[in-house]
Amino acid sequence: MANVNSNGNAGGLPGPEDVLCECIQTIRDERNAATGRKNGSKTRWDSKIDSRRYKICCLDKAQKIHTLYLDLDNCIALETAKGSEIIQKNIDAYIKKDADLGKMIKETSKIIGDLKKKLEEAHKAACAMKICINNRIDLVNNTPTTETTTIKQQADTIEALASELDTAGQTAFDDIVTISGIQTFLNLAGLKPFGQSLVDTSKAFKAQVDANIKSTADDVKNTQAELTKVLEELTQTRFAYYSEKVAETGLETTRKDICESGCDSTVSVETYCLKISRGPGARPTALKSSKSSRDRN
Repeated sequence: MANVNSNGNAGGLPGPEDVLCECIQTIRDERNAATGRKNGSKTRWDSKIDSRRYKICCLDKAQKIHTLYLDLDNCIALETAKGSEIIQKNIDAYIKKDADLGKMIKETSKIIGDLKKKLEEAHKAACAMKICINNRIDLVNNTPTTETTTIKQQADTIEALASELDTAGQTAFDDIVTISGIQTFLNLAGLKPFGQSLVDTSKAFKAQVDANIKSTADDVKNTQAELTKVLEELTQTRFAYYSEKVAETGLETTRKDICESGCDSTVSVETYCLKISRGPGARPTALKSSKSSRDRN
């Protein structure tokens, strides 16, 4: 006796219901796989959205830090470095002028010192002349005359002028000594190490700011590259999600159409293509939905 399958077909050949059942099971398996891939894509999509938010935040912070160092360079570092160089140049000029002034004070001090000695000698000579004249006149003439009186007055005037010059010479000498003391006390040469230290510190600060500008610019560039990569991956996962969703929907629609729609040999392939192009919900004109017709067949 020949083998008979569940549909009553001889030879063990699968009947239409067996083929249909196997087809539906295959569609269901592929739909479940598409659903799993869709859910996985959705999870990756959500993860990439979080990554995008994080990378945008990192980029914003990197840009703010980079801008901070640019502002620091423009408003402080550059001006400080240039200003310290100007200060150092001025200090060098002041030191040179101070040295020249010291030389002039030294030369002036010697001249005033010599003048002071000569004025002292002149004063002493004037005093001696006055005394000598007075003594001679008094010895010769006991009674003052107009002429002797005039001579004494002139001698007194000469002595008084000599005394004033002597005092002025001493005052000038004291003043030059005071000026010399002030010039020595100022010690402008002592500013040179300070100026050099200021220049070195300013240059080091400028170099550090420049290095930070470069490093933060690299951070901005790298963070932007990372954000771009995340955005590309986000786009890929989003399209993968919708692709799997379309596959899932298509397979489920196919399963429902096989399981719930009847067969009508009068409907051509072109009619079904027209239905698909119209979208879900459209039905072929000649399609007769009858589940019992499949059962009768």
